[in-house]
Formats: sequence, structure tokens, C-alpha cells
Amino acid sequence: MPTSNDELHLNARANAADETNTTPRLALRPKEACVALSIGPRLLWTLTNQNLVPHVRMGRAVFYPVDELRRWLSEQAQKKGGRR
Repeated sequence: MPTSNDELHLNARANAADETNTTPRLALRPKEACVALSIGPRLLWTLTNQNLVPHVRMGRAVFYPVDELRRWLSEQAQKKGGRR
């Protein structure tokens, strides 16, 4: 069960599918990850470039695996005292 608004956003983005594809999303693109995490693009790129947020690079493309983002977000909440 989601423990924060950020996780609710992640769930909504990960499960979003167009009418022809019902397969859950495995990864988010940067703009989608910003929306899901409720952060701006600059902060996301800073976290990405410092390897502080889970991501995968494929050539020039960057993807944020949904399951790893959920784990990371949960870990961050525990480190910060679990504000919810």
C-alpha cells in the first residue's frame, strides 16, 4: 500500500497505459519521473548525475525504473524520520 503522496504519483504513472497497451510501465522518462516524485527537472538531473536516484542510461536516453524508485523513496522516507 502506498505510504506517501509521492508513492501514489508513482503508482499512477507506472500503471498508466494507453488504450492499446495494458502492460504496466517498467520505467519512467525524466519528465514523468519529475511529476511522479513532485520535483523539478533540475533537482532530478542533479540527483541523477550524482548517482543518488536509481536510473538507467541507454545511449543518451535516461530512464527511471519504477520499482527501484519506489524502494528508493521508501528508503529516503525512513532516513528522514518517515515524514508522511
